[in-house]
Amino acid sequence: MGDLRVSFSEIYHEIRENVSSINGSRYGFSFLSYIKRWIPDIRFSCNDECSNMYDIVLNYLWEMIYIDEWNNVCLSLCGLYANYVSLKCVNELRYHNSRDGPLSIWELKNLMKLCDLGLIFGCLRRESVLAKLATDVHQHISIFYNISPQNEEPQYMRIRPTQNKCVQILDSPTEGYFRETVMKDGNPVIIKSCMQDWPAMSTRKWSLRYLKKVAGWRTVPVQLNETYTHDPRKKQFMSISKFIDCFINKENNKKGYITQHPLFEQVDRLWQDIQLPIYCKSWVKPNSDVKILTWFGPANSRSPLRRDGIDLLFCQVIGQKRLKLYSPEFSDKMPQENDFSKKKKERLKPYETCPNFDKIPFKTVLLGEGDMLYIPAMYWFTEESLTTSFSVTFHPSD
Repeated sequence: MGDLRVSFSEIYHEIRENVSSINGSRYGFSFLSYIKRWIPDIRFSCNDECSNMYDIVLNYLWEMIYIDEWNNVCLSLCGLYANYVSLKCVNELRYHNSRDGPLSIWELKNLMKLCDLGLIFGCLRRESVLAKLATDVHQHISIFYNISPQNEEPQYMRIRPTQNKCVQILDSPTEGYFRETVMKDGNPVIIKSCMQDWPAMSTRKWSLRYLKKVAGWRTVPVQLNETYTHDPRKKQFMSISKFIDCFINKENNKKGYITQHPLFEQVDRLWQDIQLPIYCKSWVKPNSDVKILTWFGPANSRSPLRRDGIDLLFCQVIGQKRLKLYSPEFSDKMPQENDFSKKKKERLKPYETCPNFDKIPFKTVLLGEGDMLYIPAMYWFTEESLTTSFSVTFHPSD
């Protein structure tokens, strides 16, 4: 790992900015003073003393992150945690390598998990120093393992075109037609032949074996029940390989899935296998980003009824899904309807609160690998995985 290049100055400046944004009366003036005392040495030191200091800071930050409700956790505190994970990682890779030789596989796995926790809690982008470090660590772990095709890939049923009669199907429409016709009509549309050039669908075809090979040791937050939460602290952290073994290959009777997670910001290697749909240009404002989230889980998984206040492109990469779509015109008949804002997402269990819910008209959509579904803003929908499924959604970040 001698060729690892990390910008200490970048981490250094981020630490100074995050420390200056943290409320000392809330998180402890003595703690902030301790960090500030070490800042000048960060750029020049890689030794046991630094390693011990990083551990002290990381343990304290971890405790501080967990004492508040998630919505009240200071973002700078999470950013500082990610900064010190980066420093810890660099120290272990450089100092340990020069002193004791290469890290053991056990040490690499622990470092891998620490990197991913820093990325998850720090909400870092794939261009960050820590994301690059995590990619390097995973590559070195992969050298120790030869992923064998011992687990059979799921067999997928064929979907008959007649099953999607109620929803219009378009074959690779232009961006202009999508913007001027599809979006103005305001109805869901299935889009074909727009994902065939994705490496995930062609040259690097995604499968369980492939995901294990390129990202198997990456730690992700796993949802273990149907009550969705944005709080990563209420999810179980595990490697993608363990998730596949426990919940896809059924070593565990419980249900678990990776949902609404910005996996591509965390794992750049997977991001390289997908492409941004041209249709995203139609609703992305200047200086605004596209938010990309993933869903990965076993067959027979169902999502609660929900709607988004923004347009959504739903892309099916692995397996098949059934979606039920409810027009916004029936919102007054939906259960537990309340004031809805653009940035708020509602998730409901309709049959528990609305006995006549089954009488509300809906459209059924069956998506196979390579299918894309446009869901207009304010449409209600539910999802059901017919097989092992990996889906990617694109929508405006604001």
